[in-house]
Amino acid sequence: MKYILLIVGWFLPAYAALGQESAFNLAQHFRQLSIQERITSNLPKGREEEVIEAFIEWGDNDILLRINHGPTVEKIVGRYLETEGKLVSARRAIEDSGSPNLVERLAPALYKGDEMIPRLWGEGETDYGQSAAAALLVGRLLMNSPEFPAEVKVWANRNLKGNSAVCIAAARQFWELNQAALKAQKFDQVIAPEGAPSFAPLPRPADSQDPVTAPVRPAKRSLPPAVVSTPPQAVGSASYWWVIGLLFALIVCIVIIRKKT
Repeated sequence: MKYILLIVGWFLPAYAALGQESAFNLAQHFRQLSIQERITSNLPKGREEEVIEAFIEWGDNDILLRINHGPTVEKIVGRYLETEGKLVSARRAIEDSGSPNLVERLAPALYKGDEMIPRLWGEGETDYGQSAAAALLVGRLLMNSPEFPAEVKVWANRNLKGNSAVCIAAARQFWELNQAALKAQKFDQVIAPEGAPSFAPLPRPADSQDPVTAPVRPAKRSLPPAVVSTPPQAVGSASYWWVIGLLFALIVCIVIIRKKT
């Protein structure tokens, strides 16, 4: 009887595990949902950590961003801003997530440094740094996220495109108008700003961090200033006496050699 109970104790957990759907299958099911369907679908209760581990193993950063997985949000958004929008994989993950929560995470970067004036780089290319990188992604999120109203999507499509000062100003205008609703996650109450955004830097929100001045990049790789060469001075008597001295030493050497022979 003792051995029977022992065998049953071993096999019952294994049998229960066989009847339970694997975390990878649950994660695969969530992967196949559209962004719209993910809004109303939650991770399986009690198995959230297992499913999240599957997403991490598969590198599904867009899904992890959509479910607001803290470490992934900080890693992906942080890398995107550090590279000033040039890390393509991070940009695509943020765009594909369609997560409205990321607008609040990007908002402080809209005020990073005085970047309303373009920095020239290369042959006529302009770069607005973190401010423009954040503004561009705010626009993509407004257009991609199903939670935002249609009029906000139309406004974002018109005003939050391109690497420009007007794009930065428009994103700041949108954030300052809607930050209360965004922080409360009342995304259906977000509204589109009226009027054209100003090119001048807008007042910063009271809770925003102090701006960090971005490094100034040169217009193009500048050459060192030309050195004005001065004509060589006349050789003068110093060089003349040096030649005489050399000839005298040569004569002395010849005389000594002859005496020894």
